[in-house]
Amino acid sequence: MTAQELATDGTAAGVSPNTCYEITVTMNGKQTVVRGDQTAAAYTDTDADAACFVAVTDELQQIVRELPEWKAMPESDGAYQ
Repeated sequence: MTAQELATDGTAAGVSPNTCYEITVTMNGKQTVVRGDQTAAAYTDTDADAACFVAVTDELQQIVRELPEWKAMPESDGAYQ
């Protein structure tokens, strides 16, 4: 779920800041780690795994934003949250 595109001159182009995830899921005693970043959002129309990854991370972000601990945090005063 991580993507990096190259410009025509061979230099790397990326997203800054980029939100990276490492999500550990345990089901029926089996543990799976999913790693990726939000560059997957560029592929949601063509890649089912990318679409699923973005949907799950969006849902997790929404759950966290509803927590009292998140709401109690002070407003950010910079460009990054």
